[in-house]
Amino acid sequence: MTDDIDRRLAGLLAAHSPEPDPAFADRVVALASFELTLRASRRRTIAQLVKEAAALGAVLLSFALLARTAPESAGFGDAVPLGSPAMLGVAVLALWALTGARSAKA
Repeated sequence: MTDDIDRRLAGLLAAHSPEPDPAFADRVVALASFELTLRASRRRTIAQLVKEAAALGAVLLSFALLARTAPESAGFGDAVPLGSPAMLGVAVLALWALTGARSAKA
């Protein structure tokens, strides 16, 4: 009788390997593919951000240099005169920012 109970318990407690689930495997493969696509997209976005930040830094540096070399006009004090190269730099920077913002929305 003990052998019979032991045999039944062994049968109930034996680890049965479940059948493979193809739907689960397909979901895992799709998720891995999505993660690879997302990683590549994130890498491109970060590279674009670094390029744009470097370009912005160059424009700001050139603007700062232009502002320092602009002749001082009487009565303006620390303000940048409208006809100076520094103001042209501000205009170029504004146009660049506007076109960058417009292309980011598209």
